[in-house]
Amino acid sequence: MEAGADWDGPRTRRLGGFDLAGLTQISSSLLGFLYVLTFGVGSIVGMLVMSGLIGLPFAFTSRKLTHLHNSLQTLAGVFSIGFGIWYAASLF
Repeated sequence: MEAGADWDGPRTRRLGGFDLAGLTQISSSLLGFLYVLTFGVGSIVGMLVMSGLIGLPFAFTSRKLTHLHNSLQTLAGVFSIGFGIWYAASLF
């Protein structure tokens, strides 16, 4: 284990730990590969669905409610920047 690996790091590191914890219980290389592939595809599909759901308000307001659409875009941008700064600060 590397130095400092016991600190409470990024959530992706812990999710990778869950993936590896399940992988240690599989004896077949083929089944292990399929497990990792399934975990990866499931993660991608989950992110795709959530991105689509988050984008729905923007799609519905883009044509008829331009003022609301611009406000939503601004709010999303400010939230994203704020969350990114908060998350980056939490890593240190």
